[in-house]
Amino acid sequence: MSDAVLGQFKQAAEEKKVSGEGKKFKVGIIGTGFTIKYALGGIIDKQFGEIKKYDYKLTYGASDDEGAEKIENILKEKGVSYISVSENGHPLVVNGINESTFIISANGDELGEYFGVNDDVTGKPLSLSSDGIVIQGSLAERYGLKVGDTITVYDLSLISHEVPVTGIFRNYYGRTAVMSKEARDAILGGADNCFYVNLGGAEEESFVEAINGSGIEVSVERGDAELVNITTATNILDLSVLGLSIMSILMMFIVLTNLTNILVNKRLKDIAIMRINGFSHSETIRFLMRETVLTNAIGIVAGLLIGSNVAYLIVRMMEQLEIRFVRTFSFSSWAIAIGLTAISAVIISAISFRKIKKLSLTDAK
Repeated sequence: MSDAVLGQFKQAAEEKKVSGEGKKFKVGIIGTGFTIKYALGGIIDKQFGEIKKYDYKLTYGASDDEGAEKIENILKEKGVSYISVSENGHPLVVNGINESTFIISANGDELGEYFGVNDDVTGKPLSLSSDGIVIQGSLAERYGLKVGDTITVYDLSLISHEVPVTGIFRNYYGRTAVMSKEARDAILGGADNCFYVNLGGAEEESFVEAINGSGIEVSVERGDAELVNITTATNILDLSVLGLSIMSILMMFIVLTNLTNILVNKRLKDIAIMRINGFSHSETIRFLMRETVLTNAIGIVAGLLIGSNVAYLIVRMMEQLEIRFVRTFSFSSWAIAIGLTAISAVIISAISFRKIKKLSLTDAK
């Protein structure tokens, strides 16, 4: 091929970079959408698999010792596993700002089977001290707290106590802190007011009927009660991601089809010259496809690098004190984005390059 023709196709390759930019934005848009979906949807597996592990929570009056004893007798009769816990809302003051949290206190050696208290960084189980409180990661991040810092916690009589932070644990939904029974008794006082229950092989309906029919004033709540709210939010996000993906694909087809058609139309004369110089139809297509593959590869890599960072920033901006998203990189989200981009690029190229087959050699004039 002559240097002039090669020069013309190099110029065409430069022009085709515009389509690469479009592919970059498409990969970023779709990947970001699926990343956000994964970040919120992953809360379900994390919160109700690694953290909240109990099947039921039975709440009774803290002063109802007789009721607690009757409930415990039913639990023993049903052969379920359980742990006695106190769970109450408490006001906090953190760096001079009023906050609130639910504090769970239980025997630290047994709590892990029902409620995971895992280090926010390493994911390893934390030990509960006898003189401090373990706070969730979102609270620590918002106020720049670290182990050894002190926060003000109000007991149920609204008397303030300065409590050291002895750990920071991973929590994805709700406002929760954890203390050992020893720490609760020494600092806040109070008493147990609920049981966390794992049914094991016990029949669920029979268990619930036995508790409700005991004549005891007790609240029976499934461990995954919040799942309805999270699932609703996830379903709404699924629709948003679907709409975002459809719009992105339509944008890809409309914009890039036009750009590719413009490029082919501008190069019809050059393509005809290639055919005159002995290039077959398939050889001409392969030559042009090298440009397409290159620009697609550049667009995909750029979209992955830029989009994944933008997606992470969006996820962090969407987080609240009560909701922490799953922040780990979602390989499946970006695999879907890359796959959709590659498929659409193949379809667009196939449609646009049909003109080459119909090209008349008189176009070289």
